[in-house]
Amino acid sequence: MTKKELINKIALETEVSKKEVNLIVKKVFELISKNLLDKKEVLISDFGKFTILQKVSRKGVNPITRQKMVIPASKTVKFKPSKQLKELLIKE
Repeated sequence: MTKKELINKIALETEVSKKEVNLIVKKVFELISKNLLDKKEVLISDFGKFTILQKVSRKGVNPITRQKMVIPASKTVKFKPSKQLKELLIKE
């Protein structure tokens, strides 16, 4: 589902204008992003938890040149689904 599809579906099911839904969805994503950038986890009840995961640098091989290289440390977002979401997915 794309952001546009999400906005359309929420607007249709709630009878709120697409413009208002767009502003709300945009703000939700901004708040999630801001909290993650501030190194805070984001917990959404009955859905799951977003956290920042720090990856350490490691050795690797360039797939094109086959040269050994060091892959630098990086950060990524990790999502852990809630128990309720896992159970819903199992039922499907």
